[in-house]
Amino acid sequence: MGPAANVTLDTWVSAMTDTVGEIAGSSLGCPGCRVVGAPAAEFKAPELSNLVGAYISILSREQSLNLGLLADSAGCHRLAKALLGMNEDVPLGC
Repeated sequence: MGPAANVTLDTWVSAMTDTVGEIAGSSLGCPGCRVVGAPAAEFKAPELSNLVGAYISILSREQSLNLGLLADSAGCHRLAKALLGMNEDVPLGC
């Protein structure tokens, strides 16, 4: 096994939080986005009441992790446009 086998879950979550924050602020154009590397149980229901999102499963032979992506409606629109390479002023629609 390589050096990655010695990485603890806390170290990995910290690195992932930093990386996602950097990508959100630069490539995805969401500089005001808040990236939190904490278990979902630490959030209170009122904080989550106006948010929608998805869980992304990350699996390996030794561990599994569910990454939660949450945003309000405007944040979801910004994320969708960024992923599709659309300008902010172009309306999203079906």
